[in-house]
Amino acid sequence: MKKKYIEISKLPNFEITVEGGQKFILLPFEHLSDIPTVDVIEPVRCQDCIYATLITSLKRYDCNNGYGSLLPTDHFCSCGVRKEKV
Repeated sequence: MKKKYIEISKLPNFEITVEGGQKFILLPFEHLSDIPTVDVIEPVRCQDCIYATLITSLKRYDCNNGYGSLLPTDHFCSCGVRKEKV
């Protein structure tokens, strides 16, 4: 299922403040439904990918699609294919 995320560039001109390097968007609740969203596909992490093989002793993955080896469990790439859920 595709998740919907807010496309920040399309936000109305609401005030953005910066405090300690963090950005905050002040958005009145009644305008929430006016914000356009974008459809995105959730990335396939190595732990959920058909090409990844877990190296248990290292707690890392080896990619059988040629992407690399010793990849962390939360890594993802554009070649990932999700394992079918049983």
